[in-house]
Amino acid sequence: MRASAWVRIPVPRPAASARLFCLPFAGGSASFYRPWCHHLKESIEVCLIQPPGREDRHTEPAYTHSQTIVEALITQIGPFLDRPFALYGHSLGALLAFETARALRAADLPEPSVLFLGAHRAPHLPMMRRVFYNLPDDELLAEIKHLNGTPSAILEDSEMLRYWLPIMRADLQICDTYEFAEALPLRCTIIANAGSGDQAASPECMQDWREHTTGAFALHIFPGGHFFLRTAQDSLFGILERYMGELPSHPLRPPEARGAAGRLHSGE
Repeated sequence: MRASAWVRIPVPRPAASARLFCLPFAGGSASFYRPWCHHLKESIEVCLIQPPGREDRHTEPAYTHSQTIVEALITQIGPFLDRPFALYGHSLGALLAFETARALRAADLPEPSVLFLGAHRAPHLPMMRRVFYNLPDDELLAEIKHLNGTPSAILEDSEMLRYWLPIMRADLQICDTYEFAEALPLRCTIIANAGSGDQAASPECMQDWREHTTGAFALHIFPGGHFFLRTAQDSLFGILERYMGELPSHPLRPPEARGAAGRLHSGE
């Protein structure tokens, strides 16, 4: 399967039994996950999601609303859903992974067998911070520094900030304008990953993800704060490999009855 502007496969593994799609956190990009391709087992093909507006797509306008980016994403990953797969998302990426799973179901496309969701409170819970995507640059930077997840190399480089801050602002707008809509729970396994000291998405808030699936659920707590995935990678890789190794031999397909109904509706 050939990669695309949206889906990057740095280490192709044609014989892999499953794919893991990695969605970036706010202000992040596909390159953060590139090392994962070499750390995870060869039975897993790691696919990196690169939305517009960042790195080699910096000339394209970034998305600012969850619905539009998810609609685009399910179109782009559709050709890659020919084998069992999971979605991994951290912070904003977790929210987008969840909504992507729901959109795939609504479109009668194969669904993820597992959702790995890190550092984002369950979507039905209220946001515990003020909206700040529309703050002036200096105030926005102060809020970002308080989150303690952005490398100082970015925050202390004025040239880098001119490139990076608009990406971060657009991603924060997705978070700040998100509105949860009630729907049937998913069927896939949800694995919630939390930092023990994360004040933005505490383990207690992560526990509430269990309400969004009729399938299995587990919560794993890692030492660290909101960006525990930087400091607890070995433990996280172990969790990913454990659950990816338990995936079924075929992608999770929509129920036949619902699939037929969806095809009838789309033809009206």
